[in-house]
Amino acid sequence: MALTRKAPAPVLLLCALVLLVQFATASGTIFGTDGAKRFAVAEGLMTHGRADIQTIDRVPIGIDGKQYAQYAIGHSLAMVPFSLAGRLAGVFVPEREQDVVEFAASLTNLVATMLVVGWLAVFARDLGFSTRTAVVLGLLYAFGTIAWQQSKDSFEHPLVALYFTILFYYLHRFAETRRRKLLLFAGCALGLALLTRYTTVLGYGAVAVFLSVLAARSRSPHRLRDFIGWAAIVVAATLPFVGFDLWFNYVRFGSPFETGHVQLHGNLLSPASFLNGLFGLTLHWEHGLFAFNPALIVGLWGIGRFYRRHQALAIAFLTAVGLHLAFYAATPEFLWVGGWNWGPRFFVDVMPMMVLMCGPVFEADPGTRRPGRVAKWSVAVLVAASVLIQCESVLVNSNRDFAKKAGGVDGYSYQRHGIRDTLVYMQAESVWQVSRNLWTGRGPSTGAQPDYRSTDAPTLINDSLTYGTFQIWWVYALH
Repeated sequence: MALTRKAPAPVLLLCALVLLVQFATASGTIFGTDGAKRFAVAEGLMTHGRADIQTIDRVPIGIDGKQYAQYAIGHSLAMVPFSLAGRLAGVFVPEREQDVVEFAASLTNLVATMLVVGWLAVFARDLGFSTRTAVVLGLLYAFGTIAWQQSKDSFEHPLVALYFTILFYYLHRFAETRRRKLLLFAGCALGLALLTRYTTVLGYGAVAVFLSVLAARSRSPHRLRDFIGWAAIVVAATLPFVGFDLWFNYVRFGSPFETGHVQLHGNLLSPASFLNGLFGLTLHWEHGLFAFNPALIVGLWGIGRFYRRHQALAIAFLTAVGLHLAFYAATPEFLWVGGWNWGPRFFVDVMPMMVLMCGPVFEADPGTRRPGRVAKWSVAVLVAASVLIQCESVLVNSNRDFAKKAGGVDGYSYQRHGIRDTLVYMQAESVWQVSRNLWTGRGPSTGAQPDYRSTDAPTLINDSLTYGTFQIWWVYALH
């Protein structure tokens, strides 16, 4: 059945609401040096069909002596149609053409996030949840997790989250129908993820676990043969994408397995710091998953009931989350923190799966006792706290706070870890300060975001500190 026929009017209205709110809070600009590199690749592909870039700091050098971004090409490819639309619209305002192109390209993640929300809601209904619960889960993902901030950032995680959602949706549909062409769709989704971010190779592990549990629970006498056949279909569907990745690396750096990351960062794994990374990614009050997404604590309550309903899928979800956690925990701190970003951004790849496991909490099973008042209020407080935290991140450029910590301004530094030094607290202060300055007409209000293509780190820090408007396109367009 076509996906559109599975989406009732409330789900379509949900998508429209998410698109409207996230467009109203969009930055309208390419964010960060990582985003600048990806946008430069998209521009190069669109204008002269090449992937080399220029004039951006910290870029690997290819075998031909040119600069190449160290990322997979998928996100830049996704930006191309948006950039092209911006180029066409820029004809009407030639003096601001490049700004229009950048604005259009910055909407790539916004559209991807809206599609994740819609697909997640359809997925939830297919899992047996009511339309009401499906809409609640979509709203939770859109406005109660760091996915909201990532929709206006320029990392590739919203696209990966979309591809992983599609991957698990079609795996689930295969489990329900045993139609093998659905495994081809799942494999293509995983292939698109591999084309967008190299670490999505971890998805193979989750697929293998799902298919093995499915085969083990089957009554067929040929369980091993079934598992191998199913896995072969998924792997075969990913091969064209993997082949392109390997060819792209070879053309740029002379080896199919060289991406440019080692050239910039050296050894990417640091097992000695595993426990530190494990704590930092989950429970740390400054960087941890639950510090920025308290509503996901609800999922810990729902895992058991989700497992009883959908055993293979629950195990696959936990495997995907666990593999991401283990991999990034084994990297040096500067990598698992993710740089200048709001929260543990690497978890956005699998965050739709975490949100789906919250579903049973919002919908009681038939014949079971309804949750008490304390439980209801606890869930409400966690969700409300999550929404407020995300509102902080989308209103004001959080790089103001990173600049304070990196520059040691006002006594902040990376060495201090009190409550007042956490990003959530500092961001609340920034929102208050910017609001007060704009209301009273005092303080800096540059009306332009920092130039992330700058090669001068002190200048970038200073620009971030003096940036004094809301990080919303129509607000700083008026200043």
